[in-house]
Amino acid sequence: MSTSQNYLCLKNGTVINADSEQQTDVLIRGRKIVQVEPNLTPPSHARVVDCTGKLIFPGMIDPHTHMGIPIKNGWSADDFESGTRAALKAGVTTILDFTILEPGQSLSESIVVRRKLAEKSHTSVGFHCNITRFEKSLLDEIPELIKQGIMSFKVFTTYEEAGMYLTYKQIKKVARVIAKHGGLLMVHAEDNDIIKAATAKYAGRNLIEPRYHALARPPEAELVAIQKLGEIHRQTGCPIYIVHLNTVSGLNAAKAAGLLVETCPQYLFFNDAVYDQPDGRMYVISPPLRKSEDQKALWAGLLNGQINTIGTDHCPFRLSDKPDGLSYEQIPNGM
Repeated sequence: MSTSQNYLCLKNGTVINADSEQQTDVLIRGRKIVQVEPNLTPPSHARVVDCTGKLIFPGMIDPHTHMGIPIKNGWSADDFESGTRAALKAGVTTILDFTILEPGQSLSESIVVRRKLAEKSHTSVGFHCNITRFEKSLLDEIPELIKQGIMSFKVFTTYEEAGMYLTYKQIKKVARVIAKHGGLLMVHAEDNDIIKAATAKYAGRNLIEPRYHALARPPEAELVAIQKLGEIHRQTGCPIYIVHLNTVSGLNAAKAAGLLVETCPQYLFFNDAVYDQPDGRMYVISPPLRKSEDQKALWAGLLNGQINTIGTDHCPFRLSDKPDGLSYEQIPNGM
């Protein structure tokens, strides 16, 4: 016989679906929704919650988080416990986080470490596997990891100085393996050569303000990387997912090439004007915030279906981690 713990009835809430909203009731048995209609009469032993004035929607999935990671000689402020507690309060019931590949470590070992850290999570947690070194032994692990349910692998077209950069030739080889076994390639798409050249223009000139962070990582870096990744997609057939895309040129290039696109709330709600504010250092992220024209294009891309997902790229820092006077190159990247 069912008990009161088995049934939950949400009364008079506004149910939000992908294409509609309606004021109605929801009856849940265990972990399954069994009935959605107005003026439900729940079982006598059901727990009933009045949701008048409240929104009811499926638990959200954040496809892009970084809980407790080392950046710029420090650590991001949220670990799996605090970060998922905050996520749950915002209606996010699943996060997809990224492994950290340490020197000498295998992909499988990096997943074991990350899973252990995630044991204190309040939400469901899945993982993407970072490939930040190009070694045959790492590529050889991919087929078995896909069999185990690790379907997505991330590479970087920049961060050479941090030891995370793969060349396009190397990425193409990774893509072939992933494509053969039915996985997904995720890419941080900023061209390394363009960033190096732009950064060199400001080196040694005491140009340290946050504004120069955006200038040192120009929009062209995203565009060129996406164009080259589009060619890799064409040659290998590997599905490619561009993380945190934030330029109109990059968006157009990605969709023309048949790539999957993610953007983030920070690129939808802010633009590069904030870098001229007294607290501009708080908005230093990579890729940087862009022009209002790019911001508008991202909103349009959401509405017309060009953008496939929104992920937070959650990687917060405390105010004390970003003290005034730091060069843009020393400011931890994240909000």
